[in-house]
Amino acid sequence: MKDTPVLTASEFTIDLLKGIGSAKIQKHRKYPKDRHTQKPIHYADIVTAFDIETSIYEDPEVGRHGFMYIWQWQIGHIATVYGRTWDEFLDLVNRLNAWLESNNWRMLVYVHNLAFEFQYLSGIWDFAEEDVFATDLKRPLYCKMGNLELRCSYRLAGEGLDG
Repeated sequence: MKDTPVLTASEFTIDLLKGIGSAKIQKHRKYPKDRHTQKPIHYADIVTAFDIETSIYEDPEVGRHGFMYIWQWQIGHIATVYGRTWDEFLDLVNRLNAWLESNNWRMLVYVHNLAFEFQYLSGIWDFAEEDVFATDLKRPLYCKMGNLELRCSYRLAGEGLDG
């Protein structure tokens, strides 16, 4: 986003999210319910997207393996947040989850080709079986990281990035 500030994960503060409310839905429609608790789900009124960049390393002793070298998270028009380590990412996830929990909200996070990112995320986050909805093995349509709901924009839209 052209005029959005670019911040490192440590520079991003939850104070930047002040003023965001709960997403409104159309009149006479019920809020969706959590499929496990059956409680209404309220979402933060902000669009976010997450992506990682990866590369492959050839280790003579271990063989080929992929690694993440940068991640970025677009949080509405508020900020583009990035980091280079999974610890920075988890710190941001924990801060966002604490803020969402205090408001009793979830936040939608669109991930284009979640199946790819999920292979990395599952190595750093302990997903419970009920937190992942997959249509096939290693093909999640969405997954939850606390109050963050990651959805596969590729599978939802049915189109690649070039549209």
